[in-house]
Amino acid sequence: MSNKAKEFIPDRKTSRFGSMAHRSARRLTALGKQATTGLGYLVVIGFIAAAVTVPAAAQVSSDCAWPLELTPHGSGNIAWPDSTARYWMMPFDPQWTSMTIKGTYPSARYMSFVTYDGLAPTLVHDSIYDAQIVPDLRGENPFVPPGQTAGTYTVTVVRDQSQGTNVIRTAPGVAWVVYRIYLPDEGRNSMGAQALPDVTLTGANANTQTLQPCTDVNAFSDVSALVNNTQISAITSSYTAPDHMWFAPPNQPPTWLFPNPNNKYINSFPGDYQPGRLIVIRGRAPAFPNTFFGQGAWQPARQPRSQAVQARYWAMCVNDVAMPYPVVGCMTDATTKLDAHGFYTLVISDDQFVPSWLPPRVNWLPWGDEQMNKSIFLRNMLPSGGFPYSVQNAIANGCTYTLNLPAPPDPSDVARAGICAQSVMADYYPVAVWCDQSVFRRSGWSGCFRAAGISLSGKN
Repeated sequence: MSNKAKEFIPDRKTSRFGSMAHRSARRLTALGKQATTGLGYLVVIGFIAAAVTVPAAAQVSSDCAWPLELTPHGSGNIAWPDSTARYWMMPFDPQWTSMTIKGTYPSARYMSFVTYDGLAPTLVHDSIYDAQIVPDLRGENPFVPPGQTAGTYTVTVVRDQSQGTNVIRTAPGVAWVVYRIYLPDEGRNSMGAQALPDVTLTGANANTQTLQPCTDVNAFSDVSALVNNTQISAITSSYTAPDHMWFAPPNQPPTWLFPNPNNKYINSFPGDYQPGRLIVIRGRAPAFPNTFFGQGAWQPARQPRSQAVQARYWAMCVNDVAMPYPVVGCMTDATTKLDAHGFYTLVISDDQFVPSWLPPRVNWLPWGDEQMNKSIFLRNMLPSGGFPYSVQNAIANGCTYTLNLPAPPDPSDVARAGICAQSVMADYYPVAVWCDQSVFRRSGWSGCFRAAGISLSGKN
């Protein structure tokens, strides 16, 4: 064991985290062992922003299920989580040949299971989401019409090419399974009013081990050991963004974000904070399901011009581009204020609270710490086939730019991709500007757009 790994193993007797921390340290120390053969690399979304060298024989052991949780609160606010979502992570030790996951459908906007191969950190191996998961016998899937009650389900993770109901695959070696829930219904907890699913592991000799969900997640030793292995730093170059900020999809999301195959992103880097100024973003909102108030994922919420669901979920988030890459805040579809034409207006400023001068139909997010660079991104999830204005369609049309953090992106490359994306997304494209606060307070979003030389045609 390297001295580096030893630093993060708390003493069993003296650690205030007790035996759970000791077990977690053993679990993650196995991941952190330094390979001398260069056999592979593992990237964990929650806490690593690059590569941890892992020998092929590394053991990822756990005596309970879902020991790591990505969340906008506390030590789990890492790797740009959505503020309404939770992400539970389960290591899949190479000694096990299959993993059986049994649970109850949550009361939420969305759920999924995604497998990631440990030796190919940017690769999503397989996935299955809520409407695709067949319920157990005589059960009901609430994400599929008529979806009136929440039944139980069984999902199986295998290492071969087996086919079957609710079967997803991963490769031999170290792997991870991530369980996601987005936007639980009103009055439900972060798990959608259901317990986390149980996990049963099966070995090559048909030996099994059933794990109950962990009672303690994100042990200090887990977070420390993983964050310690980061090899990507924040954007270090100081730069001032032009007043007209372009949003565009990166051609390759950062390797440490554990991409969700059901989401695509369009983002902007606003550069250094500009004192006395604010950011104004305006666009049309896709129609989304009214699940927060108990309706089905196929039933649209009431909003201007909405007759059918156009996207399962969307949100605009402000994030720090500095370790450990926390989210500052998100504007979520269910709580976004819209005008009579279905457009949102978002102001991002350095105020600590919603400013008193903000107009009543305008949304607000904080900039956060002025010393940290930001990334602002719009998330589109599962657009409907009849909705051609999604981020997914912009990417399909080649509207991407090159992103190689920690270097800031080339503004001309972003602008080129942004112009392309706007031509695809039309009014659903987020138009953004830096603006003097005095201009906004005097003339609103339209005054800010005029000051930046942006035409108001089609923007209502």
